[in-house]
Amino acid sequence: MSATVLPQPTAGDAHALISRLQYLALPQTALRCLETVSAQDPAAAAERLCKVIASDPPLTARLLGVANSAFFALPRPVFEVRSAVMNVLGFDLARNLALSMAMSDCFDVRRCHPFDLRRYWTTALLTAHLATDRAYLPTGYEAPPGGLEICGLLRNLGLLTLVHVAPQPTGVALCRRTEDLPLSAALRMEIGIDHRQALEVIVGRWKLPGLIAEVGGRTPTCSVDGVQLRPIVEQAHERACQWWETARPGLENSATTAPDTGNGDAARPPQGTSARTGAGAVPAAVAERCFRLVECCVPVH
Repeated sequence: MSATVLPQPTAGDAHALISRLQYLALPQTALRCLETVSAQDPAAAAERLCKVIASDPPLTARLLGVANSAFFALPRPVFEVRSAVMNVLGFDLARNLALSMAMSDCFDVRRCHPFDLRRYWTTALLTAHLATDRAYLPTGYEAPPGGLEICGLLRNLGLLTLVHVAPQPTGVALCRRTEDLPLSAALRMEIGIDHRQALEVIVGRWKLPGLIAEVGGRTPTCSVDGVQLRPIVEQAHERACQWWETARPGLENSATTAPDTGNGDAARPPQGTSARTGAGAVPAAVAERCFRLVECCVPVH
């Protein structure tokens, strides 16, 4: 599915921009992947996911390409979706990758040059994993099935949306952001709304689980069993971004860190804290897996 090309809004034209968000359509494949999040039977959910992926030939080809990539170093290639999901990727990772690929087809980020798509999806996948890390959850707390993971994966969906509908002013906001001027403020200055408000609009437009907007929107109101979920996701996102800044350069040929333009307000470590300390808390194997998988999935524009 090709991304819809929309006219450029003028800076500060918030109402026109919000109306443009209403034109974006969620691919059916992404919607059907999301339906597996709240499934009570994990085995049934996995079977359903396999059917969803198999019904979309381009997605099937891309997911099989990931499963057969050098990263997994399989002794023999897999040719069936079920084998890739069950035996190579695992249900959670396969669902997150399929959802990411399907949603990416909605957005054209090529006109927003400061935006780093690989950074965006690497930190999204890593945030999804870290948000369910029991070491950082309240003692005895049982997270809602798939809830925190999807909230982590789609935390910055509003930013991706703004990059598509308003690439030039969003790019300016990304470049203007500093420790004293968070991204949300820079976006409001340039286009009148920020990525959290855009997330609320797109969640409503696409009828996504309301938990996503409640955790990632402007007003954090969501708590489950008395536990506030937003701080959990925000901490996971901050750890993912700190890993990108400190540990990720060692995985690339270049020693130069990519511009800080692919994430939300937590992209820079707070003053007085050590990014390397935060990055050290991220399991190296998990972070590298997310990075390598995005390398396989996301093209360089």
